[in-house]
Amino acid sequence: NRSEIAIRVFRSAHEMGIRTVAIYSHEDRYALHRLKADESYPVGKPGERLTAAPSGDDRVIIDALKVASRENRAFNPHTRVDANFSDKIELSGYDAAIDQNTLHLALYWRARTAIDDDYSVFVHVLDANGKIVAQADQPPQAGNYPTSIWDSGEQVRDDYSLTLPSSAQRLVIGLYRADTGERLRVNANDHIELPLPGAVP
Repeated sequence: NRSEIAIRVFRSAHEMGIRTVAIYSHEDRYALHRLKADESYPVGKPGERLTAAPSGDDRVIIDALKVASRENRAFNPHTRVDANFSDKIELSGYDAAIDQNTLHLALYWRARTAIDDDYSVFVHVLDANGKIVAQADQPPQAGNYPTSIWDSGEQVRDDYSLTLPSSAQRLVIGLYRADTGERLRVNANDHIELPLPGAVP
């Protein structure tokens, strides 16, 4: 519920030394998030739905809000790669394992600079003829952590699970802009190929 979400945001803000303010309606006057804020202010009258001028809507959509700890997390992938995608994002390494016919893949990204655009990741499994037989195409962390809010130097873990057919032979990874399809370059290519565990040459 909204009170629980607000409390989580307040807790993270307090850890970072940021003061918090709660704006609450009459119906939320006893809500816990109002009491957890450093300051709180009531708005509106009992039973009144507030509207946002000039739209007149009773909802307000804000931009992405990033609440992060003061220290960046550091990961130690099982396999190092250090692949540089257009001097924007680096694939530091990965962990990969197959459980029965499911590939469990953890990619470890690092922002080489502040990134203005949102990039999606493609994870394609190919057969011996180069045909895609399994794939995932999505922003990092299933869209929950877009690249445009990554800090320079920040490391991000990104997990995938793919069901593999018996024909699976190769694994290719890359980054692209969903709005244009433009891929980031890595070396002289637009993707990197990683060993697929258990694949028979």
